[in-house]
Amino acid sequence: MNKYFGEKNNVKLAGNIADINGAGFTGERISMANVIRLAILVEFGNQAASGLTMSLKQHDAATGGTTKALEISNYNLTKVGTETVFTKHELSTPSDTVAVTSIDNKLGVVEIEVLAEDLDRNNGFSHVSVDIADPSASKIVAVSYVGHENRYMPAYEKEI
Repeated sequence: MNKYFGEKNNVKLAGNIADINGAGFTGERISMANVIRLAILVEFGNQAASGLTMSLKQHDAATGGTTKALEISNYNLTKVGTETVFTKHELSTPSDTVAVTSIDNKLGVVEIEVLAEDLDRNNGFSHVSVDIADPSASKIVAVSYVGHENRYMPAYEKEI
């Protein structure tokens, strides 16, 4: 039987929708305790900045605690400007950084997927966040976390 989106997936904003010029973006932490897969969606407006650099982090607590780089080997997807389908970007080596370029004056979205097994669970890391470096020019961004394959259903009843 098909399920409604909210029964299988959970969505959380990672922070305020804002122009990140001069400040960058620091994403809130999200727990992966009840999530097997997490899509990080970075949507951006058609302002002047020509690129974005996103850094993935893992944490051993919801606040405070220890933070370290979260290296993933999964590909990421982009859809920029007039593209009607996503472009797949393979990583040649595991990395904690995803960069998009040639996005000046273009709308777009980046999808980064994190798997629960990407985290250093042996050392207690259970939370994920994404930061975006200052693009040195105007760029409005919105970042959402979409938890997929939740361990408990319905997903909309669980906090992430």
